[in-house]
Amino acid sequence: LMSRIREHYVKSQVTADLMSRLAMTDALTQVDNRRQLEKYLSEEVKRADRHRLPLAVIMFDIDNFKRINDRFGHATGDIVLMKIAQIVSDSLRSTDRFGRWGGDEFICVATNTNEDTAILLAERLRNELEQARIDESIPVTGSFGVTRFVRGDTPDALVRRADMGLFRAKNNGRNQVVTIFPETTLPV
Repeated sequence: LMSRIREHYVKSQVTADLMSRLAMTDALTQVDNRRQLEKYLSEEVKRADRHRLPLAVIMFDIDNFKRINDRFGHATGDIVLMKIAQIVSDSLRSTDRFGRWGGDEFICVATNTNEDTAILLAERLRNELEQARIDESIPVTGSFGVTRFVRGDTPDALVRRADMGLFRAKNNGRNQVVTIFPETTLPV
């Protein structure tokens, strides 16, 4: 009887762990989903604030992704998203968290990372996307927004600034990295 109870308990734990993982993982790309990223970013903002540690957020999306979907179909668009997620995941440090924010937008939370290092990381990721070929007919580039944590920042403030950088990168011609400094959050 005790061994059956133990076996049932272990199976229940495995199921609970799997359900938790599924709730926090993007089904298509198998990277963190927005819910998990929000949770993690909230924890890291508190940690950075408490211990005065550097923290950066990089947000990017795939340039002209709608055109890829329209021209090649949504199944190809899904393949592009999966391959981009894999390329970026393979390029990050184990301490960085990365996931799909929504649609074709992704976020990287770079812990213990100052602004200069975050810009270099975003530029490296931008270059890796540009060099990748999903297939010969689909070149892929990304527009990146970068910002850094300052004391008193909320997770939402960081995401807003990174998103503003992404928006400016797209408006300035795409396939580039734009940094939004915490002091320059007013529209230009």
